[in-house]
Amino acid sequence: MSKHFMPRAPLAALLGARPAAVVGAVRNDVDPGKLEKLLGDVKSELTRVGDEVKQTAEKALAEAKTAGEVSAEVKGKADELLTAQAKLGEAHTKIEQRLEVLNTRNTDLEQRLSSRRGGGGEDAKSLGQMVCENDKLKAFAEGGAKGSLSVTVQNAITTSAGSAGALITPMRETEIVRMPRRQLFIRQLLQVGPVSSTSVEYGRMTLRDNQANVVAEGAQKPESNYEWELADAPVRTIAHWVPVSRQAMDDIPMLQGEIDGELRFGLDYVEEAQILKGDGVGQNLHGLVPQASAYADQGIVVQNATKIDILRLAILQASLAEYQADGIAINDKDWADIELTKDGDNRYIFASVVQMAGPQLWGRPVIASQGMDEDEFLVGAFLMAAKIYDRMDTEVLISSEDRDNFIKNMLTVRAEKRLALAVKRPQALVTATLPLRSPQCRSPDRSRLIKEGGSRRPLYEPIRRTSMKLNLKATKGSFGDYGRVRRGTILRNLSEERAKKLIASGAYAVATDAELKAADETKVIDGLAPAQSEKPAADVDISKMKIDQLKAFAKDKGIDLGEASKRDEIIARIEEALTAPDA
Repeated sequence: MSKHFMPRAPLAALLGARPAAVVGAVRNDVDPGKLEKLLGDVKSELTRVGDEVKQTAEKALAEAKTAGEVSAEVKGKADELLTAQAKLGEAHTKIEQRLEVLNTRNTDLEQRLSSRRGGGGEDAKSLGQMVCENDKLKAFAEGGAKGSLSVTVQNAITTSAGSAGALITPMRETEIVRMPRRQLFIRQLLQVGPVSSTSVEYGRMTLRDNQANVVAEGAQKPESNYEWELADAPVRTIAHWVPVSRQAMDDIPMLQGEIDGELRFGLDYVEEAQILKGDGVGQNLHGLVPQASAYADQGIVVQNATKIDILRLAILQASLAEYQADGIAINDKDWADIELTKDGDNRYIFASVVQMAGPQLWGRPVIASQGMDEDEFLVGAFLMAAKIYDRMDTEVLISSEDRDNFIKNMLTVRAEKRLALAVKRPQALVTATLPLRSPQCRSPDRSRLIKEGGSRRPLYEPIRRTSMKLNLKATKGSFGDYGRVRRGTILRNLSEERAKKLIASGAYAVATDAELKAADETKVIDGLAPAQSEKPAADVDISKMKIDQLKAFAKDKGIDLGEASKRDEIIARIEEALTAPDA
């Protein structure tokens, strides 16, 4: 055998011994990565040549305008560039076609290999299954199972628990499944502005006595009268925090972002509740519903009045007060009840199941929110009625300098925001319950309202009892020191001072014995103030006094106001002094 043919013998042996899975053409005769790089280079060159063609054409056009003809140099360059552009375009197309062929070939080959490995075939069988299904074993059992039998099975690696099943790793989704978050809309209905102090003071007109009239020559002109009062809206803080270990914060991706989002949502959730139902007691905002005007009979008789009718009359009430309503806030259930209202032919009155626009009623946008109690509504000119003053936007801070955090390797994540709410025009808002009782059937504590310079204040007589423990009933839903209080909730054993503040908020009234017995939901609040004997207060209604009058009254009675500077604080201090045992 000559040396020339010696390498062919081992080569033939190798070809005969190679596995069948790799017999055939080479998988990729060209590296797709290099083709893609080449394609990118061709695209760049094609772009460059195109730019030069454009510049040459512009130059030729300029020469034609000035000299009347194009120079031979420009013509030659243009021809050269156009030829190069055509060749590059052809090369670009061929490379793209080649890449497509390679990708198709790779996909087909991967699918064939996958099917050989068992992908998409029958489920893998365990050794026991293969033995039981063996034809020899079945024939041995049918023949009476005499003697012995040897069954050989292929010891294949499968995904069963006794084989390679423990090596399978499940896929892990990176997205965290969060609990649902309520959509918050109320802030969007109001004016929003900044504030740089701890409170916002503003002047509010209390009297407009307009005597303007036509006057004869030489006659005395009529005199008009106007009065204003100083009102204020204190800045309140909403905050909460959560402890987190340093290891969890470092080792769990997305944890910081999740905590940050939850803390921010918690602030916004409470903010909306305070804006709607805050009772103004303690550190609570004085919300829209407690200060809104109560729905009143407008003298229009509506037969078989529905919720839709009542909401239209509430819009009318705001209009008669010279405020054009721009929104309706209502509970989700009430809005669904309105949308499902049908006429005698079983046709929907207001709703359209294919309507794409947002919810509207009587031409006003409807805000359906669970922040409103069921059977309760708030209608009015929100944009003119109130304004939010942001003292500090939402702030989220992380610190280890909290108690023993440093030695425990813990972190404290705190979120807070500060804001004030000024309801400047209460008549612009109208509230009531649905279905509505007639105005004559209203509780006296809710209907005894007086107009004072465009504002409606609850007027109550001094409560004189031998015991200072009182029971109140919530006439409106509110959000305050007792959490969220729904309409009809009973607060028991309150001090007189506390009871007066709650009644003054417009959301509570003294509960009768019948209401105490019939209350479906009872919330007991004890020990807010110590029980003590009470002396009758002076026959002076200080609730009508302005700040300067209250200070003069306190000075005349020898009452030390201490640091009290706001009207509510001064009234509370005077009432406390008048009812003290040694007064």
